[in-house]
Amino acid sequence: MIDIGEIKRIETGQINYAPGRSLGPRIQTGLQLVMLDHGSVSIDTDGTKITLHPGQVCCQWPGFRETYVFDKHQASSHRWIAISPEGDHATSKMLDLRGILPKFASETPLMRGLFEAVRNGPGIHMEETPQLISDRSWPDVQMLLVKAYLTAFADQWSEDKTGQEIYNRPRPLARLARFIEQNYARQISLTDMAGAAKVTESYLVRLCRTHGKPTPAQWLWNERVTRGHGLLRNTGLNVSEVAERVGFANPYHFSRLFKDRTGMTPTQARREAWHSTEGISPNAGERQ
Repeated sequence: MIDIGEIKRIETGQINYAPGRSLGPRIQTGLQLVMLDHGSVSIDTDGTKITLHPGQVCCQWPGFRETYVFDKHQASSHRWIAISPEGDHATSKMLDLRGILPKFASETPLMRGLFEAVRNGPGIHMEETPQLISDRSWPDVQMLLVKAYLTAFADQWSEDKTGQEIYNRPRPLARLARFIEQNYARQISLTDMAGAAKVTESYLVRLCRTHGKPTPAQWLWNERVTRGHGLLRNTGLNVSEVAERVGFANPYHFSRLFKDRTGMTPTQARREAWHSTEGISPNAGERQ
């Protein structure tokens, strides 16, 4: 696991920016991970510029001058983990990580889960159940979670350098899978997916066909149906709300595609899932 030296404190946050807002210039005092959820942001770090899109994360380094310019046409939202070093030795250790961490990468579901664990603190106990992590031990646990996030972030670059992807997928298809997992709820095009996969649109379609995968568009719709099925099973959202949450323009398209993929209507799928769950009425989610 990655070593970041002695740490003074770890802070997390999330903020929304109106179109055209900016931040800086400022001097970064620690190691900061920046995760973009909506919109876009151009970051100038001592003259080196990168642009983040939704679902991507980058690392900012202590001692560097940085300026953020957010999307001019839509609101932007980003999260962060700020890690303040304890002294010059810790700062030097942080800067050593520049050789093993990518400039930016996709934020995987594992990384997002680790962020939420870092942000939510030690209150991971049920009511009337003893607290599993004491407030006193939480800083040590938080440090381990941050190290795990950084290790997962480093793995994104390791995959690109070695050419090895999980499940033996070609690199463009692994990138496509991660992009769809992070962006299925918003409107994305074949151009967006090809850009995330770092190949041309025609090559991406051909690569999917060669490896027995759905087309990129089918892959996206399948992911939306799968996510919608999960919401039907595990939330009280009505069908229209579920459809909107997973990227469908209207509930009729969702219902039609859902039945085509599963053989059931959304209502039937919910009743089947809830009927076998003790204490839950099969129709509870329909009364909205």
